[in-house]
Amino acid sequence: MNVWKVGMNYTDPDLMLENNLAYVFGDSMETYLNNRSLADVEEGDIVILAKSTQAGISKIGIVRSEPYYCLNKDIDESTFRNIGIESSTDVGLISKFKEKNHTDVVYFLVKWLSIDPKNLYANFLNTYGFTKVKDSKNIINAVNNFEKMDKILKILIANKNLILTGAPGTGKTYLAKQMAEKLIISSSFENSTPIEILSTAINSFELNVAKREEVEQILLQFHNIFPMTNIRNLTLDNYCIGKGDKNNFCWWMETGLTQLGSYAPAQRGSLVYGIFFSKDQQNYRKREIFNEKSPEETLNKILESISNSLISNENAKLELLKKYYDPGFLLKILSSYKMNDYIPIHSLTHIDNIIDLFSIKLPPDADQIDKSNVIFRFYKEMIGNKDITTFEFMSLLYNTFNIKDGEMKNKNQEILLKGETAFVQFHPSYDYTDFVEGLRPVMRTESNDIGFELTNGIFKQFCLNAKNNPNKNFVFIIDEINRAEISKVFGELFFSIDPEYRGEKGKVKTQYSNIQTEKTYFTDIHDDYFYVPTNVYIIGTMNDIDRSVESFDFAMRRRFAWEEITSQSRISMWEGIIDKYSEEAGKRMESLNIAIQQVEGLSSSYHIGPAYFLKLQQYDGDFQKLWDNHIGLLIKEYLRGMPDAEKKIEDIKTQYDLKGEAANANNGQ
Repeated sequence: MNVWKVGMNYTDPDLMLENNLAYVFGDSMETYLNNRSLADVEEGDIVILAKSTQAGISKIGIVRSEPYYCLNKDIDESTFRNIGIESSTDVGLISKFKEKNHTDVVYFLVKWLSIDPKNLYANFLNTYGFTKVKDSKNIINAVNNFEKMDKILKILIANKNLILTGAPGTGKTYLAKQMAEKLIISSSFENSTPIEILSTAINSFELNVAKREEVEQILLQFHNIFPMTNIRNLTLDNYCIGKGDKNNFCWWMETGLTQLGSYAPAQRGSLVYGIFFSKDQQNYRKREIFNEKSPEETLNKILESISNSLISNENAKLELLKKYYDPGFLLKILSSYKMNDYIPIHSLTHIDNIIDLFSIKLPPDADQIDKSNVIFRFYKEMIGNKDITTFEFMSLLYNTFNIKDGEMKNKNQEILLKGETAFVQFHPSYDYTDFVEGLRPVMRTESNDIGFELTNGIFKQFCLNAKNNPNKNFVFIIDEINRAEISKVFGELFFSIDPEYRGEKGKVKTQYSNIQTEKTYFTDIHDDYFYVPTNVYIIGTMNDIDRSVESFDFAMRRRFAWEEITSQSRISMWEGIIDKYSEEAGKRMESLNIAIQQVEGLSSSYHIGPAYFLKLQQYDGDFQKLWDNHIGLLIKEYLRGMPDAEKKIEDIKTQYDLKGEAANANNGQ
């Protein structure tokens, strides 16, 4: 398999993908093609479409057509080949990369198309500013960058936690973000259809007897308190939520039976039940449809409707039309009393996501009851003779797929998953309440005064999202990780982030575990524990010369793998940004860093990284302005208080200007 890079003279690259075909025109292109036909390009080869006047990458695809005549009649058909390529969205996720440079392309080719990077061969058309020498260098650098990044990613995957260290400006933060993007994408493509994935999960299902018995006991307790035959006789006190009694019917639907399928009113409020008791107003609040009725009359209507719904599906469909309560509430009731007829999934959004995921056919004008019924029939078809309850099937679905947000599928009905990243920068005042959880001031609307409310910190909420999406990778980036007081930020999480104690075996009680709410709890609102899921990866960054590095907690140090990022290893960040100045920038940076390291008391930790040279773009390649406004000031700080500081600065500037001994050695003189 060969890789071809094709220059373009279209101002709009998307025109070249019209009908999934790339049309290559232009005088210089015709001359080249007349000398050497693109007959060398074979079906299955990779074609990279370059931007018309820049070194960046526009599109990437796979050749899938035979040669055929050119639309430009001035060109001899026999010497012109039109390249048909699949658009990038059909062959992978390259279009979702934030950067489309040579390194990203190589990563795509190797990871998605399984090409050996050592055997990667590129033919580049010598047109529109592209030269074989320059592009060969780019592709070699890209392969090297891939191998370096792949090596670091493997360290992160093996250790879960990684700190990138290095001199200022080496692009540690940028690299961390690149790695995060690669990690959440590269492992998120399942080469199977949803049905195949679910079948595998069903076949590997192992019965948890204790869990099944626990669920059955909870359900039995509920049925003993609220037998189906006695629903019509419920009173306002033992139906309505709001008075603080945890033994009313609606409390059981919302909280008591959570293990049998979640149902929460969320923003819709307790009016989803038709009627509830308002603590603020100290009276019963009802849906508008009941405005003319007393609380007792309202309750009788609701209970009569619920009782009728439990008789048959037809009745349930009719009762929904009355809009006495929320459809999800009725589904929760039906699945709680008729576990062998309904799957305990009550969110209408989740139900739609399941139907879309498995392409389940619906009857015309299907309502919520119909949709729940087709999912139940789907459950029966999938499990066959396997002993799996409706509750256990629900758990399989949620543990295997992202039912909450829905899954994306490609044209082959294969699932495209993508995890999440989060970014935070530590600083001296950053603490546990920012990171894990804490009490935050809130304005109470009912009393118009300020109170305090438990709120999840960024890391706990991130871990909660990861727990709810176990098939996806989640990468949490902590920039300047050494600048905060680590023990005050992580608290008891020192234990949980340890790679050996990821998942439930590393669960701990947090400082506020006894006052968790519906919005904040991690495992159980009544007996809450926190742990770091196994699909969470943490990347920290720090500068070697930062004084706070020395105080970095040793207990935390051993929980992270460490990787030094050198200046020379990160010059790939210049690609497509300062290409016109990159050759000179490389020489100046190397000469500068040699000079810095020759100063007594300084070392490679004080090198100047390639990120500083990106500013050449805003200075139109003026290296003097770069020195005056950035590099020179940093060097001055390095040498502050040293003897002969001014002389040392002058010597380093001479090397930066490529006039000194280090520069001559660098140039081979």
